[in-house]
Amino acid sequence: MRIAIVTPVYPPYRAGMAHAAFEEAVRLSARGHEVHVVTLSRHRSIVRDEYGVTIHRLRADIPYGKAGWSFELWRWLC
Repeated sequence: MRIAIVTPVYPPYRAGMAHAAFEEAVRLSARGHEVHVVTLSRHRSIVRDEYGVTIHRLRADIPYGKAGWSFELWRWLC
């Protein structure tokens, strides 16, 4: 099953929400699911980590603190 986890922060950022998203992604990946984490960053990148999770870091077009909105996120989800 393909699963997308959308979160405003993800490691290496250290916070509770980032840690919860990381744990969920790693555990779902270990069960054989294809996991994609979509998060915001200053620079756009796509990385596959050592746990088999694909991390899509999108540039925030409208930043709001650590969160924000990316128009690319809308296109990615549709």
